[in-house]
Amino acid sequence: RFTCGQGSNPETALDWIKANGGLADPDCWPYSTPPAGLPAARRDAWRAEYTPSWDRSGRTVRITDYVRLGDVEQQKVWLDTVGPLTACFDVYDDFFALGSGVYHRTSDHLAGGHCVLVVGYDDAAGCWLFKNSWGTGYHVGGYGRIAYGEVNIDHWAKCGLRGTNPDPWTKRRLHTGNVYESGNGRAHRNFELLATAPGGRLQHWWREGDPPFTWARAGTFATDASGQPAFTGTTYNRNMESLHVTTGGRLRHWYYEQSAAVWRDGGVFGPGDAAVGSTPAFIQSDYGKPGNFEVVVRTADGRLGHWWRINGAPWTWNDGGRFGSGIAHYGPALVQTRARHLDLVATRTDGRMQLWWRDDPNGFTWRAGEIFGSGTAAVSAPCLIEGQFGAADE
Repeated sequence: RFTCGQGSNPETALDWIKANGGLADPDCWPYSTPPAGLPAARRDAWRAEYTPSWDRSGRTVRITDYVRLGDVEQQKVWLDTVGPLTACFDVYDDFFALGSGVYHRTSDHLAGGHCVLVVGYDDAAGCWLFKNSWGTGYHVGGYGRIAYGEVNIDHWAKCGLRGTNPDPWTKRRLHTGNVYESGNGRAHRNFELLATAPGGRLQHWWREGDPPFTWARAGTFATDASGQPAFTGTTYNRNMESLHVTTGGRLRHWYYEQSAAVWRDGGVFGPGDAAVGSTPAFIQSDYGKPGNFEVVVRTADGRLGHWWRINGAPWTWNDGGRFGSGIAHYGPALVQTRARHLDLVATRTDGRMQLWWRDDPNGFTWRAGEIFGSGTAAVSAPCLIEGQFGAADE
């Protein structure tokens, strides 16, 4: 527990985070005000009755030591090569209304002091990019820009953070396939890959995220994989999670328990007619708290079947229905977009591809989107990402 009396400057907060095992995002244990009239002696007990989310450990960002940096150019190099910075500055009345522009002080009324996390810089605009702690209603989704040297932001030294690793919280919904960048390794950017092996087995490979970038063979598991697996990392203790279609047309879940360094069988679920040899699409969305698992698989009748799991007891998989038709054998690709709906692309039997998306506000219905491309050979599942190109703000 971090009380208000332990605050006041970044060093104090960072020392607390180091000593207490890290800091989770607010949704793991949302803060709320005790009921009016509750005696002071009961307030701590009232807050203690809350239970943090099931995946709190995987959503906890840990840090090692930090470095005080007083030189602005050194601070920029740190942002480019190591991690974020803390920064403190004077707050004037006009800062509260800061939107998408670069902040330059126009008010003469000092409201107090404040600290933020600097996550980047823009020399062309002459400003720092920062993340505030006031919520998404301020600035642009909680992020803003403040001009170099304004309101003493460059007067005090900034604290450079090492070893910050928010994965997989930032990546769990943005990719599909059987390879991903994990938070493992010294640089927190190892590649992790699953491939098929003889006898229906799956082989785990990994590559260090810094020189000499060598690949290493890890463990094998499963005995009934009919095709390539889907593979990702999740917020559950930062476990690796694998899904494959079995030789019997079911879906089987395996997970790598990071704390014990062992692969564990998560059991079978889903339809009895998943297309044998196909690849399922699998992500952890941010729908629900904790984020649901979302799976889409091609079924033997040429349609797509959606299954999802609420990630808390009793950990059951739910049938999200079937949609589409004329889907080629090897299955779809799936991501969750910035707009927070599920997007899916599948190859059709006519050699074209089709987009599908889930309309969450209107009954969680899958809706057909555009058909595009031609002459696509249905020998593997497609790949899909949401890139930065065209984004209003990265």
